[in-house]
Amino acid sequence: MLQFRAASAQGGGVLLLSALLAMMVAVLIFALWPELGPQQAWLIIFILLSLAAYVGYSKLTEPDVMLQLDDKGVVFFHKYGQWRLPWQDLMYAQLVEIEGKTLNFVGFRLSSYTEFLAGISLRLALRLLIEQRPLLVAALGAGCKNGQCPTSMLEQLPDFKHNGISYRGVLGLFAQRMDHFRKLLQLDILIPADVVGYAAEDFCRLINQQRLKSLNTKGG
Repeated sequence: MLQFRAASAQGGGVLLLSALLAMMVAVLIFALWPELGPQQAWLIIFILLSLAAYVGYSKLTEPDVMLQLDDKGVVFFHKYGQWRLPWQDLMYAQLVEIEGKTLNFVGFRLSSYTEFLAGISLRLALRLLIEQRPLLVAALGAGCKNGQCPTSMLEQLPDFKHNGISYRGVLGLFAQRMDHFRKLLQLDILIPADVVGYAAEDFCRLINQQRLKSLNTKGG
């Protein structure tokens, strides 16, 4: 079993502690010598320190493991839930490209949506819909030809049918988003590729290697 931690989750404790200490010092200085600067400047300082503390806290709430590769498939961990993708449903993983530019995301092409959608929590599906909307917008922009952009993909409906199975509500929206990504990027699911200790290309290559290894083991 292989586990990967997100690089973006590092340094949360140090950032949070530093921001809180800096805020305490700033409050003390403001209480003793408020004339050192205008109130607007003090306000900006406190806002920036509050934002830094929030970012540090957000890093601390990220799961210890972002991705896990085991004998059954890929497991993605998020602070709002997790999903599992069986190896037999994964065709390949590759880096996401938009207009010839490689993004720091790994995309997965699935052979079937059924088992994957049956296991994802509605809470996580809704969060990913929000987080990955900018990627959809970017992909839509890259797909424009002669000024004709498929903007209808931004107007998602809560009812979606795939391979004879109907999905409704949040799950319907998420299944439709997967279908949009497939049409635009030839991929169905996207995750960040910023893991500790691996370049994006190596991370993607390792997923494909583990897929082949697991399928060959089962086949043997």
